[in-house]
Amino acid sequence: MTSATSAATVTSHANGATRPTTAPRIAHHPKLCGSNIATAIHCKKSADKHRIPHPDIEHAIFHPINKHQIEGRRGDVTYVFVGKRHELSRSILEVMVALRLSGHLEISHAMEVTDKWRWLLYTPGRTDWEE
Repeated sequence: MTSATSAATVTSHANGATRPTTAPRIAHHPKLCGSNIATAIHCKKSADKHRIPHPDIEHAIFHPINKHQIEGRRGDVTYVFVGKRHELSRSILEVMVALRLSGHLEISHAMEVTDKWRWLLYTPGRTDWEE
């Protein structure tokens, strides 16, 4: 079954629930990758552990409250982003994203913000309104 509102396919589970597959999505975002360039976003199985919908994850990384570079795999540029699920949400997510050498984004972790990363909500960062 495919979803008309999403670029990813949707898998139906035995309990009747649906959720996006882990197939890479293509996202167009001028601030991240240039106005005419698309970036493939791949969510690893570990990112789906907390069942955060992929569009919510994308909103958090493309409209972050703050971000912080962390150590990741050699050659990757890895960040933790904290941001809202969507514009009107009160819920804040923490999302770990690696920019792979191949140029695609790999999301390895996504969940409600924990105390470990909550400090990013109150610390000046590199968000659009500060640059």
